[in-house]
Amino acid sequence: MKNKLIKAVVNNIGLKILAVLFAIILWLVVVNVDNPAQSKSFTVTVQVINENVLLEQGKYYTIPDNANTVTFRVTARRSIMEQLTASDFTATADLNNLENDSRIPVEISANRYSGSVTISGSTKYLTVEVGERMTSKFIISGETTGNPADGYTVDSVEVTPNVITISGPAEDVSKISTVVASCDVGGLSSNISESVVPKVLDANGTEIDTTGLELSESTVNVSVSFLSVKTVPVELESDSDLPEGVELEGVKISPSTVEIVGDSAVLNGISSIKVPTSVVDLSKISSDFETEVDVSSYLPEGVTIRSGTNAKVTVTVSVSELEEKTFKVSSDNITVSSLATGLNFELGQDEISVTVSGKKSLIDELKASQIKGTVDASSITEGGTYELEISFSLDETDYTVSDTKITIVVTSEEEEEQTTTGE
Repeated sequence: MKNKLIKAVVNNIGLKILAVLFAIILWLVVVNVDNPAQSKSFTVTVQVINENVLLEQGKYYTIPDNANTVTFRVTARRSIMEQLTASDFTATADLNNLENDSRIPVEISANRYSGSVTISGSTKYLTVEVGERMTSKFIISGETTGNPADGYTVDSVEVTPNVITISGPAEDVSKISTVVASCDVGGLSSNISESVVPKVLDANGTEIDTTGLELSESTVNVSVSFLSVKTVPVELESDSDLPEGVELEGVKISPSTVEIVGDSAVLNGISSIKVPTSVVDLSKISSDFETEVDVSSYLPEGVTIRSGTNAKVTVTVSVSELEEKTFKVSSDNITVSSLATGLNFELGQDEISVTVSGKKSLIDELKASQIKGTVDASSITEGGTYELEISFSLDETDYTVSDTKITIVVTSEEEEEQTTTGE
C-alpha cells in the first residue's frame, strides 16, 4: 500500500510540479487583475520638532511665505489606496538635522498600513530662514482716549501687570519703543476696570504687527479712576495800603482762572484761590511789579491743579506816583449857591490858590481853567464877610483837592438902598 502511494506521487512528477506552478501563477494573475497596485500624491503640513535646539542658541527660524507643506507620491494596492487620506501620513522636520541654516530634510511616514504602502521620490526639504533671537522686557504704560463726562477728569490709570516680556526676531524686537494699554473713557464719570490687549509701538508711535513675536501677556487689566474738576478765579488777597505818594492803577493775574481737581464735596467749598499778602505786599511797592506765583501751594489738602495745566500764574501790579501842584484859579470859576433872597454877594479875591494831587500824567494835563467849584451859602442869613469852603467838581477817583476856602462879602438889599439914599 505504501509503495503504491509513493508511486502515485512520483509518477509524472514533472507534470505535477508544472501544474502547481501554473496554479500559483494563475492565482497571482487573478489577484493582480482584481486588486492592482496604484500610485497617488498627497500633500501634508510639515511639523517642525526640536525647536529648542535653536532657542538654546539664541536663534529663531521662520518659514518663508508660510510654505510649510510637502507633496509626495504613495504606491499601494487599490483596496488600501481607497482608504488612505492625507491624515494617514506624518511629515516631520527635525531641527537637529538643519543644513546650512537654510533647509531641513523632511521625513514622511505612514500612520497606518505602513507595511503595505511605498513612499517614493527623492528626499523632501523644508526651507527655513534662521536669525538671531532677542528677548526684552517693557513697562506697559496706561493711557486713555475720549473725554470724561463734563465736570470730571482722569485721576489715575493703573495697568496690571505693568511689565511684559517680548521675544522674537532681533530685528523686530529692537524696533519696539513702547507698549501701551489704552482704555476709552468717553462720557464716563465712575471708576472702571477692564481687560485690554496691549499695543506694541515703534519710536514713531506706529503699531507693530506682533504675529511673529511672543508676548508674555496677551491681555492686561486697566483701571481708571476719576475726580471732579472745577474752574476757579485767582485773586490777590491784600489788606495793605500802598506807600504814600503811590497810587494803584490795577492788578492783573494771568491766567485769571485755573482748573482744580479733587473730591466734589471739597471743591464745592472753594470759590477762588487767594494769593496771600506775604507774596505780594502792596505796602512795599513803589513802582510796577511782576512776579510768578505757584498757586498749588495755596490749595487745601486733597485738591490739586488739573494735570496738563500750568499751576503758575503771573501777578502784575501797576502803580503810578502821585504829584501835587498848586493852581491859580480865577474867582470866575467859583459859583455861589443857595444864598438867601434879599442878600447879595461879592467874592473877596480875584483868584484863589488850589492844591491838587493825583497821577502825574493827569496833573500834567490839568489846566486851571478846568478847576471849577461851588460855595454853599445857605447858612448865611445876613450881611457880612464870610470864609466858606469850596467844593470842587474834579473827579475824586482821579484827583484829591486840598481844603480851600474863599472870602465872600454879603450885603443885604436894604443896606444897599440906605447907602444909595445917603449919597
